[in-house]
Amino acid sequence: MAFADPFQPTFSGATASLYKVLDDGSKSVYQNDDKTLQATISHQTRGSGRTSSMVRIDQTKVAADPVSAVNKSVTCSVYFVIDHPEFGFSVGDVETLLACLGSVMINATTVKLLRGEH
Repeated sequence: MAFADPFQPTFSGATASLYKVLDDGSKSVYQNDDKTLQATISHQTRGSGRTSSMVRIDQTKVAADPVSAVNKSVTCSVYFVIDHPEFGFSVGDVETLLACLGSVMINATTVKLLRGEH
């Protein structure tokens, strides 16, 4: 089973169309036309009976370096990993954990995180 192509996350209040550019069986990569927004969806099974499932969003843009004032390409990435055992946790259990994390990742918490608080 695969995600839709195009993959359409909401970005800056609008639907972004990201088209599949790679599918290697355990990982798919989607990009917009100008390659400034990319999504990676992957699954990695380890010998310990655990699987890590990841969704990652990367944004690339050109920004002026504050020291040299030279424009440079920079990328920011945000990703979410679910690390789960083969048994013992239902989809509902994982959804409950996700809702808990979502309740924490509000704007005020994100600002604190980016300031280095823990």
